[in-house]
Amino acid sequence: MAGEPLGTVFRPKAKPLGDRKWWIKHGLVTSGKIYIDDGALAGIQKRSSLFAAGITRVEGHFVAQNAVLIVSARDGAPVARGLVNYSSTEIERIRGCKSSEIEARLGYMEDDCVVHRQNLVLL
Repeated sequence: MAGEPLGTVFRPKAKPLGDRKWWIKHGLVTSGKIYIDDGALAGIQKRSSLFAAGITRVEGHFVAQNAVLIVSARDGAPVARGLVNYSSTEIERIRGCKSSEIEARLGYMEDDCVVHRQNLVLL
């Protein structure tokens, strides 16, 4: 190259996204929104799963395993994207409740969390 400014340099990231997380963040169209309280926001920022207790509102119509946008209930700012374990109808019925109450509200329990941390990507 003889010191000439030719080409493009791509520097590696300190924490690259895995293929699955990249796919969730960039490759999927979201089907709805889940609004979360400040406690749930703090939890997912610490790499925890999203639980029903922290959900304040659901917007849109989606089924289990669809991608959703997760936003702050306080200011509506997008904070994450993820694949849900429950449909929008089911989440509407369990929002705000503890994981131990899901089966009583739905009659079954697919998972104790709405979005598992392995299916959740912060924005």
